[in-house]
Amino acid sequence: YIPQPQLYAQQIHGSSRAPRLARSCTRLYNPLTQTRQVHFQVLIGYTTIAMDPINEPLLSFPPQRNCSLSKVLLVTPIFLATLLCFCFAAFLVLSPATVTVDLCTNSPDPASCHAIVADAVLTSPDAHPSRPAQVLPAIIDRSLHQHDAAAVAVAAMHWRASDPRQRAALADCVQLMELARDRLAGAADHASVAPEDARTWLSAVLTDYVTCLDGLDDGPPRDAVGAQLEPLMSLASASLAVLNAVDSDTAADDMLAEAVDELPSWVPSADRALLEGSRAVQADVVVAKDGSGKYNTVQAAVDAAPDRGKRRYVIYVKKGVYKENLAVWKKKRELMIVGDGMDATVITGSRNVVDGATTFNSATLGKDASSSLFFLFSLNFASFRDSH
Repeated sequence: YIPQPQLYAQQIHGSSRAPRLARSCTRLYNPLTQTRQVHFQVLIGYTTIAMDPINEPLLSFPPQRNCSLSKVLLVTPIFLATLLCFCFAAFLVLSPATVTVDLCTNSPDPASCHAIVADAVLTSPDAHPSRPAQVLPAIIDRSLHQHDAAAVAVAAMHWRASDPRQRAALADCVQLMELARDRLAGAADHASVAPEDARTWLSAVLTDYVTCLDGLDDGPPRDAVGAQLEPLMSLASASLAVLNAVDSDTAADDMLAEAVDELPSWVPSADRALLEGSRAVQADVVVAKDGSGKYNTVQAAVDAAPDRGKRRYVIYVKKGVYKENLAVWKKKRELMIVGDGMDATVITGSRNVVDGATTFNSATLGKDASSSLFFLFSLNFASFRDSH
């Protein structure tokens, strides 16, 4: 769209460009043609003569100079060669085949592992193919972010569920997601200083995800939860593969140590003395069916134990059959339960799926993963024995 040209007149008197007999001249500016038309009126005697207008340009542009063809021919090949070298170097550094060929050797899904590791290298400033140990923290950090989003989605599904069975299974998933989150954080904190612990926690994360899915019946809820957990399972699997590749020697040594020693190497000397010693163990509290102890149930003694304890807390359970399902939550740490023998102190539970309980909550003893160093000594769990 071009507007109609508008003429702007400027009245000039006594212009030096007019002839001597000029009375006046008018210059009209045309923005469309970018020119000025100069109109002269000449007074000769009593007669005014209008002269033909003269077009003059507003600006006088100097002639443009053409670029030297030789300079163009010289610069263009140099630019193309530099760009080609840069692209080739980026391909060598960032190609998944060169980055992940060793890190994903032990992965059950190498293609997914390659993609995850390559993404970690591209998005994390610390991760680099020459420093494979830095790739693992980048993957775990990504896992934590995606896990938090998935946990919110699963919790929302739980609150919206109307079927009692589905609601109970989703409640287990909410708890399992919380446990998996703690284990991911533990793996992130100890991947470099205690890789054997990180390996255990990452394996437990996979178990938590699978346990959640196993508790759900086939249908829309399971499909929705599976869509949230499948990417997390791939991340956990890739984390394990990278950890095993970076710390393969430690993994082999740990397996050998556990095979030849009666007790794992990570058991402290004080706990070894408790486990290998006689019955002379100083108990903090006593549980007895006949009322001779401080508590009548094992669960009451566990609930009364200090939260986040710093030393071993010993619960002595006297002879008897205790019909209860024992749950040890993550705040209860450094616990040890001692009984009077396999057939003397018996803890038995009777939960089953038919009665409305989920498989996850049907165990006679349910131990939260964060309750550290929990030992059972000289006890008999009837549900464990009957299941064999």
